[in-house]
Amino acid sequence: MLKKLFYCLFVCLFVSCSPLSAPLQQNSGVTSEAGMSYLGDVNKIYSAKPGRFYTGQIIENFYGRKVKFEGNLVEYNTIKPQILEYVEGLKKNNALMHQPYEGVKYDKDKKYVEFSSYTEVSTGKILMFEIRVFFGNFLDTFNQNYWYAKSVSFNPSFTKDLDNNKKVNFGIPLGNLQDDIDIVNTGNQEIAEDLKEDKIINLIGDVEKIYSSYSTGRWATGQTINWGNGKKVRFQGNMVKYKSVKKEILDLFSNVELNAMMNQGYPDFKDEYDAEKIYIEVCSYRDAETNALVEYELRLIDKSYFEGTWNEWYAKSADLDQDFFDNLK
Repeated sequence: MLKKLFYCLFVCLFVSCSPLSAPLQQNSGVTSEAGMSYLGDVNKIYSAKPGRFYTGQIIENFYGRKVKFEGNLVEYNTIKPQILEYVEGLKKNNALMHQPYEGVKYDKDKKYVEFSSYTEVSTGKILMFEIRVFFGNFLDTFNQNYWYAKSVSFNPSFTKDLDNNKKVNFGIPLGNLQDDIDIVNTGNQEIAEDLKEDKIINLIGDVEKIYSSYSTGRWATGQTINWGNGKKVRFQGNMVKYKSVKKEILDLFSNVELNAMMNQGYPDFKDEYDAEKIYIEVCSYRDAETNALVEYELRLIDKSYFEGTWNEWYAKSADLDQDFFDNLK
């Protein structure tokens, strides 16, 4: 099925250079180009080919708003040290590039910034900037540990870290503070807490811990997806550590080859790996208008993911309907 494709693998492609795509139309003084320049002295900007989010893509439900995505890979002569130190201050890598970029000859000793903007369609105003910082030898990290970039999302004036809901100070703000659109990142941890008593998750087995996502993956919790035939569905995913899993569930995967990856990333769960436990990404797809279930998906994570020995795929995926769980005792 289409949803089995994992577009982030496109990061391994390297093709020829093309000019920066046409700028997005803005109603405020802040533009994507202004945001890139705010970070530092730009030397070169690379445009892209389609990836998970791709330049020009309309995202139907992003913090409850309809937005247009634009991403560029920016090579800087210098970057504001306050911003670089802030992003690199993250304890762990937590992201990949959204999409591959044309004409890049990556230098293993240089740092690169994928600069993304999310523009509200109805107002034409920037809703959020996202910065992903990584080294030119990112493929070495990707092959060993998967995540190779550090990502932080900021409001348009660069005065607030939206991922962690806290104020930041990088000097003079960008644009007019009054133009910032107030969005609230409620955090998917709340969703995970709500799901602790969820019937489906508990039907699968004996739950030890539920991990929520930081929304950096192929699909992210809350994202609306075109399902086909005009249907739009909303994705929900959680990684669940099980002490034990029912035989009926394990039997689903007994004759299945590795055929998938995780849909999205989950902080800490890899560091807390316990070889005695079973890890399953539990996902649901619901009609965006009616909230009716379309299907469940389970992704059983193979030990090769934790050992760093996987090649191409590290999970087994199975699609299920409500009837399966209704008959599960």
